[in-house]
Formats: sequence, structure tokens, C-alpha cells
Amino acid sequence: MVTAAEFGPQCRKLYIGDAGGFLREYSAETGEFIQELRPLEDLKEYQQVRKIIYVKEEDLVLCASIDGRILVFFRNESNEYVLVRDLRGSHTTDLTGMCYSEEYHLMASSCEGGTINLLNSVKYMLETVLTAGDKVIDVRFVKGYPVLLACCQLGEILCFGVRPME
Repeated sequence: MVTAAEFGPQCRKLYIGDAGGFLREYSAETGEFIQELRPLEDLKEYQQVRKIIYVKEEDLVLCASIDGRILVFFRNESNEYVLVRDLRGSHTTDLTGMCYSEEYHLMASSCEGGTINLLNSVKYMLETVLTAGDKVIDVRFVKGYPVLLACCQLGEILCFGVRPME
């Protein structure tokens, strides 16, 4: 069962994640399978893909699974994606959302427990943990502004100021 999808460069590629934790790249024009993005050493550990983000400027694919694991893939010279980061244990409850700001070099992930992790996307280090108090449904950066929005289950929309990473 497909659980997440994201278009890639110029909408020519389509990344699809499923309930089994698989992440695959397809041609958006023909539907042809191109490659699987997944390290082979620990296949049994992967869980449902919750969110996929394609980062155009750096040619990265970010993949977050329901258990809070975030994988960062980079396209190498031979046009294959290689795992460059495997971030585990980011949340203690199920991951609900993830977003990326190319402008501020930040990545945010949210969870059912009401916390939002803000990571430096250059060093992939935790910058801060924000508390929403309620289950966070999703998070989004506001383009052009140092602002992170969090949508909560009870209808609240929270607005957090963020600072750009050096």
C-alpha cells in the first residue's frame, strides 16, 4: 500500500513510499521503475514511510518512517542514490510530519506526542525541541519568513520563529 509520494526534479521522477518501508524511484512520464532507495544491511528494521521530500538544490531525497527514522539519500555521479545519513530515535512516539527549508538550512519533524524536532540540515544535528502540547498533525516552513507552522489535532495552528543556521 502506498503511504507517501513526492515528485522529483522537474516532475520527471516520482518517489513512492509504502507500508513495508520501501522507497522507490519511478519515471513520472512512463511509470517505469528506476531504482530502490534503501540500504540493504537491515531490511527488517524498516517501517511504513510517512513522508518523502525531494530537495532540488542539493539533489537529496529525505524519507521519514512512522517510527521516527529519517533517511537522507544523495544522488551520486552514476545517477544512483546513496544513503548519506540515517537519523534514528528522533521521536518517542509515531512521526506525523516532516518539512525542509532550503532557505534556512533546517529540517523539522513532528510526532503524535506533541513535540517538534528542529535539525540543522547541514550538520544533521538537533538544534532544539519545540513543544506543541497536543498531537501535531503536520509541520511546514513559511517560504520567505523564518517561521515554522505546526497544525495540531484539536485545530490549533502554532507559529514558531526560527533562526537561520550559519
